[in-house]
Amino acid sequence: MRAWSLLTIPDDERQHRGNAGYEDVLAHSYDYDSTVQRSRHVRKGDLVLVRNRKNGLGVSIIDSIERRPGTKARHRCPQPGCGSTDIKKRRTIVPLYRCGVCRFEFDDPRTEMIRITAYRANYGSRWQHLSPAPSIREFEGAYLNRAQQHAIRELDLDMLVDYLDLGPLGTDV
Repeated sequence: MRAWSLLTIPDDERQHRGNAGYEDVLAHSYDYDSTVQRSRHVRKGDLVLVRNRKNGLGVSIIDSIERRPGTKARHRCPQPGCGSTDIKKRRTIVPLYRCGVCRFEFDDPRTEMIRITAYRANYGSRWQHLSPAPSIREFEGAYLNRAQQHAIRELDLDMLVDYLDLGPLGTDV
């Protein structure tokens, strides 16, 4: 068993616009695909801490993982020579986007369709809402890497269980 932090962001709060986002259902399932770092490492029976940018929202054990081939639109900066997927929606209306690499501003990204493996981690049967919601900063010592930009990050299982006072994993989560 491993432990994972899964970042979920509602569409209206997303900054990154290199893709269309995912359809997570907070207390039930988490969607991701093969372009996400560590996507192939998450397994049935793993412990998950679902969080947003600021707080831990809930914890569970993965009941199952659905896997299917698919395609998705990947958006890129249209500036010749750039092509970055680091696209952010601007606060102003026109132009809509700015590239995080070359700083080019534009309304229409260059879109390509790519083949992916789509995953859905189902964890609803043992979901526990965290209340009050702990600050995500409180978990920093439990992360096994410092890649804060990744949506799926591995956590030290023992540290997470101790921190959240989960007790025996098979009965309390």
